[in-house]
Amino acid sequence: MYYMCQIPCAVRVQSWITSEQGAKMAHIAAYKHGGYRAVIRKAGYKTRSQIFPTRKAAERWARDIENNMDARRYKDPAKFAKDTIGALFEKFRDEVVPARKGRRWDQVRINALLRDAEFVKRRVPELNSQDLRDWRDGRLKQVQPQSVDRDMNLISSIFSHAMKEWDYPWMINPVHEVARPKGAAGKPRNRRWSEAEIQAILAASNYDPERAPVSGKDYVPWGLLLIIETAMRPNEFCSALVRDVHIDRRCLVLHDSKNGDSRTVPLSSKALKIVATLVKNKKPTETLFPITSQSLGVYYRKVRKDAGLADSDLRFYDGKHEAISRMAPKFRDAVELSKVTGHRDLKSLTVYYNPTVDELADKLG
Repeated sequence: MYYMCQIPCAVRVQSWITSEQGAKMAHIAAYKHGGYRAVIRKAGYKTRSQIFPTRKAAERWARDIENNMDARRYKDPAKFAKDTIGALFEKFRDEVVPARKGRRWDQVRINALLRDAEFVKRRVPELNSQDLRDWRDGRLKQVQPQSVDRDMNLISSIFSHAMKEWDYPWMINPVHEVARPKGAAGKPRNRRWSEAEIQAILAASNYDPERAPVSGKDYVPWGLLLIIETAMRPNEFCSALVRDVHIDRRCLVLHDSKNGDSRTVPLSSKALKIVATLVKNKKPTETLFPITSQSLGVYYRKVRKDAGLADSDLRFYDGKHEAISRMAPKFRDAVELSKVTGHRDLKSLTVYYNPTVDELADKLG
């Protein structure tokens, strides 16, 4: 889609893109098999040719290339003729991903693409939009549209970084020319924890509010209760240090939240008691939880099984839905609530507010 290629004969529908001065520039021709071919011939440069699904896309591609030629910013695809898409993905995984927030899952997804996706075997000049469409359609037979959409977001990030930082010669991000899978937005999750489910987890893990947790499994109920009381994410409270807790001010300072900013989390009376127990007899540089959020998730699944909830769709992170649904009635407006939860976008905040019918009926009186 983005490089010189051999194509079938054109039908007679064709046109030229002209510059503001009226000079002929790229040649655009429609093809009987569908799509439009853009051809660029400019003195001092090799001829460029590519097929696009629409005339608009062909014209945009041609203009971008010629503008870069005029500004001497043009990137010659021959420079990357021997590079494969797989090599690009590996470079991104090894050099960029370690500094990203979601590095663990980025690594998992990139490794899966390197293992399973056919288009990663393509050399950079050979990649076209149909390669990505074929991968998308095949992937949709294996996983949900939301998973494919997340993969496409990652692939798009890789291509964008390669264009901006490594001078890869795409004028248009290849993913932008591929339709997203239908149903990718999905239905927002509205699962909440019932009191019975919470008590089952506490019982299965032998929770004692007066005894600080010792083993990894012990931290599951403490983490669950902390989510429900604060709406913090597991990775946030697992990485928080003892010195970040301010008992006198009833707050916990997060220096590295999901959006990259630091924020101060107010603590309810219950949350304050939980945190006070967790920091007791610990050094300022120690963490509240001596395990990672990933390990906490593993222990949670074991406790969930012990609690007889293995067949439920209950997730540890559903505690955030429970937290915000409980907090919402206590605040005058969503903006005030967002100061507690750390949401910048009020639309995303409403996804976590899932009141029950009984709760709404009680409000009506």
